[in-house]
Amino acid sequence: MVAVRLINSTVAELPLGLPDQTVTGLVDTTGFQSSPNFRGTLTIVFACASALSIAIINSFHPHPWDTAKGFDWDTLLNEYILPALAPEFLVFRSVTEYKEADKVTSEFRQDLGLSRWTSVHSFVLSMNGFALVRQDGTFEPNPSSKRLKSLIEDKILKNEDLPTADEVMETSRASHVTKVLAVVQILWVIIQCIARSSQRLSVTLLELLTCGYIVCGVLSYLFWLHKPYRMDSRPIIIYCSGAPRPLTVVGIIRRTIKKLIKLFTCFRLPAIIYGYAACIFTILVLSVIHLSAWNYVFPSKVERHVWHVTTILHILTVIFLFFLVGLNALFCCCGPFKVTAGAVHVLLVLFRIILIILAIISLRSLPAGAYIQPAWTYYLPHVQ
Repeated sequence: MVAVRLINSTVAELPLGLPDQTVTGLVDTTGFQSSPNFRGTLTIVFACASALSIAIINSFHPHPWDTAKGFDWDTLLNEYILPALAPEFLVFRSVTEYKEADKVTSEFRQDLGLSRWTSVHSFVLSMNGFALVRQDGTFEPNPSSKRLKSLIEDKILKNEDLPTADEVMETSRASHVTKVLAVVQILWVIIQCIARSSQRLSVTLLELLTCGYIVCGVLSYLFWLHKPYRMDSRPIIIYCSGAPRPLTVVGIIRRTIKKLIKLFTCFRLPAIIYGYAACIFTILVLSVIHLSAWNYVFPSKVERHVWHVTTILHILTVIFLFFLVGLNALFCCCGPFKVTAGAVHVLLVLFRIILIILAIISLRSLPAGAYIQPAWTYYLPHVQ
């Protein structure tokens, strides 16, 4: 008889888990622990730090001109500080770029009949990663989407002139497989937290906050899956094999009719709307994660009250931000919206800094169950 034993009865004897830790005095706490007999304090810190590095820093896909100018204060702010304090901006940027690339891909494949054109080409086009060489030797760097459309319609740029998606991805420093492996690696932290909760083992505040950043990193990886990662600053050369043709009256009329049909039949929401929606969703997920630590064992009552107040203020700020996004979508008040939304995001960042500080200083006194490794054998099938 085969039975799947999920949790053994001995699990009930382990230290209380996250949901039941309401008063510090009822749970045994301990300070710094070293490996390998237990899950040491430094092990927890290094595991969270490596997951954060992959989820936030390595998930950012800069444009070629950002890579070419080297490391400066803008790079430090955009690639390290801003993702660490406001990871929802990564999701906002990745979703917005994905929707814009999806729109361009649809236009080039369906409307212009380019079967070779993929989302990889659209991402590179948005990064000004292409350059054209005409038959007469004319060199055109950084062609826009509108310029490429006119060349395709004039039969100057043909489908066979385009490089394949694999050839374009050769300029990337990370392949699709590398990105998928990075996602699997950081998801392991979430799997560990779920296993610990199911076995009533303590999950530290630092691990909870890391799970929120992992959600942002996974979403960014998925929406940037087909975007070349840190591609070279040198553009990809496309050689146009067609020769220019003179415009005729029939051709102008046909092109005008196509544009009018597309104008009235192909309506798409702006990509930035999807970006704002994804940003709000990400912030809500982070708020839920903060709220899940409501009954956590804090080293002191003051830290516990500060966490509660900061979490509530964080949620109220998110609701107000959601209200601002709705007003902007209805009335298109872009100017006042940007100023107010920016001030609200500054508040969110301040609240998040407070939560990060509380999570770090809580490592000085953790519940005893936080140092016990989960028993993975309980999830394996056993033959009786």
